[in-house]
Amino acid sequence: MVGDPQSVARVGRRVDVQPEVPVAVQKLRTRMLIGEGRPLQAVVAADGLVGRDPLRETSWVILLRALCAAGRGAEALRRYETVRRTPAARLRRDLGVASGY
Repeated sequence: MVGDPQSVARVGRRVDVQPEVPVAVQKLRTRMLIGEGRPLQAVVAADGLVGRDPLRETSWVILLRALCAAGRGAEALRRYETVRRTPAARLRRDLGVASGY
């Protein structure tokens, strides 16, 4: 299914994550894209996961790793700073160590 033209988003286009697909499956697919050397598609998929639930720490970890794999380390650092501040502002606590990458 990963290779299906309908299921793979074009780079740069925002992807709306399918709510009926479990988050765990979407995370696995995104990690597989990184492992397969397709980091640009992984960035798009991970960005969709973060958009679905911006407080889910593991989704942010996957996005940051995808950005690094795509050679976009500076953007990964900027996004890290954003995610580090977001939970602290909303929950009044600092971001912890992500588990379950």
